[in-house]
Amino acid sequence: MTLPAETIGQLGRKRQSRRQAPDGVAGLHSRVLMSACLLKLPVHATPGAKRTEAAGAHGTALRVRLAAPPVDGKANAALIAWAAAAFGVPKSQVELLHGSAGRQKVLAIELPDEAALAAAQQQLAQWMAAPA
Repeated sequence: MTLPAETIGQLGRKRQSRRQAPDGVAGLHSRVLMSACLLKLPVHATPGAKRTEAAGAHGTALRVRLAAPPVDGKANAALIAWAAAAFGVPKSQVELLHGSAGRQKVLAIELPDEAALAAAQQQLAQWMAAPA
């Protein structure tokens, strides 16, 4: 079954231009939306830790230790809450795109402007450079 082009265009958000992540932040992608900036963040989640924190790089993903257990979506909720607090946005601006049942996840974080996106990318570069 094929959908008409009008329907396909309505299924997802329209994204305009791509922006490159700064050097040293491999695997991070950002895109400019109509009025906000979107940061796609690959995450390697480690649930059941003593505290929730960024813990360096795991390949090209940011390793995040989560204090929540991996049951009933508690770890995913803790990850979304951590990302919202870490980037200073409401939880409604953070979305889990992939990996709801695994450790490898992709978050989408909507930031208000390009200055906030640049600050977020700089913070990510610091977290990725930190030893695990």
